[in-house]
Amino acid sequence: MGWVWNIPLWNRMGTGYVYSSDFIDDDAAEKEFKKYLGTEDIEITRKIQIRHGVRKNGWVKNVVGVGLSYAFIEPLESTGLVSTHVVIAQIIELLQRKKYTLTGFDIDGYNYSAQLNMNNFRNFVSIHYKLSSRADTPYWKYQTQEKDWWKVWDDEKDERKFHKFTIKNAGVMFDNFYEMIHFFHSNAHIWPPEFDGVAYIMAGMGYKPIDDYYADLISMDVEKQRQMKNVYQNWKTHAANLTEKVQKLPSSYEFMRDNVYEK
Repeated sequence: MGWVWNIPLWNRMGTGYVYSSDFIDDDAAEKEFKKYLGTEDIEITRKIQIRHGVRKNGWVKNVVGVGLSYAFIEPLESTGLVSTHVVIAQIIELLQRKKYTLTGFDIDGYNYSAQLNMNNFRNFVSIHYKLSSRADTPYWKYQTQEKDWWKVWDDEKDERKFHKFTIKNAGVMFDNFYEMIHFFHSNAHIWPPEFDGVAYIMAGMGYKPIDDYYADLISMDVEKQRQMKNVYQNWKTHAANLTEKVQKLPSSYEFMRDNVYEK
């Protein structure tokens, strides 16, 4: 009724089961988790009630919410960790740029920027569910076939909702993230490099922007051929830049060995 993570740590394997109480109770979820682990002889040490949402303002007077005190989406993709890093980096940058003398304008700007980042994280996590092809349980059938994802960005009832922003990508304005995905994928059949990681998730879920039939149609249109070649070249440049940066970084094992466990 959800998903399981397995994270290799230095001296053990960390694992957890994220599920929805709308579809399964705690006892049944524990039995399902133990079945997955292949043993009944294990103690489930913690059950955490996840509260989703984001504060209206992360910075109020002389207090700034960082990490879980500001917002939380869910464990998928560990956005809680990266959002903490992003928020701290924003605070440092602003304080240094303004030489530690801030106005209400600066704080409003920080809150606006922090909210945009959380919206992006929320959007990135959400498409993992919508793009899945699973329908083997009532939970996954609801996520992939029954849930109205257009309303995810329009729900005004929850006071902890994520704020709504108009999105601009490749010069086109969109009312929400889901519309942007359909504009590029379903309508234009193009995945631009500035797709905020969407293309990587879509490819991993088995999607592709065009098939052989559409590729043949494009081959007869000189302008579309030029556009596709331009998109492909942009992707090649983007991939080359990422590869160059990644190759300079230590592996996860090397980083933990040198900075965490063997100091």
